[in-house]
Amino acid sequence: MAVKKFYGVKFNNGSSEVFTDWSVCKERIKGEKGVSYKGFTTRAEALAFVGNYSKKLIDENIWKTDIAIYVDGSYRDDVYSYGFVVVDIVNDIALYEQKGRGNDEEAAKLRNVSGEMKGAMEAMAYCLNNNIKEATICYDYTGIEMWALGLWKRNNVYTKSYYDFFQCRKDKLSIYFKKIKGHTGDIWNERADILAKEGLEEF
Repeated sequence: MAVKKFYGVKFNNGSSEVFTDWSVCKERIKGEKGVSYKGFTTRAEALAFVGNYSKKLIDENIWKTDIAIYVDGSYRDDVYSYGFVVVDIVNDIALYEQKGRGNDEEAAKLRNVSGEMKGAMEAMAYCLNNNIKEATICYDYTGIEMWALGLWKRNNVYTKSYYDFFQCRKDKLSIYFKKIKGHTGDIWNERADILAKEGLEEF
């Protein structure tokens, strides 16, 4: 059973709050009349409950985490590159971004997909190094999810390494996946694309 760690509260006077400690929440609502409250596993769900949730974030697939990581890859002349942006989806702000390139011969056979995988791995490493326990990786190419979860066959060294990388870290970092169609106006997806292209110029 999922642990409920966020508590959304709607007060009778129209105000609302989200708590992360049940004991504090309980004290706050004690004696209040007409209060409505509920526990959730993510802050996003709690914010949606109290009505303090950005319209941009409300869709048919509600975010399961507070952190989204947009990744993308690019390719040119046997060199692949990556870019990723770490986003606080509640406040809709970038917390961190990174770009880079690689020229591994086996990886380069997958062209820009190699960069997207590299970006996903670098992003996971960033999360672990910065005490982020869960995040949603937003990707263009379906293999980013399927290879990580072992749902697609890994036909080369790089896809196998990507799978192993994810499997070795999934107990310490909860990763969800979300496909974002490219070039549809999502500013963070576009930013990851720009970073990936800039990564080709990195030395």
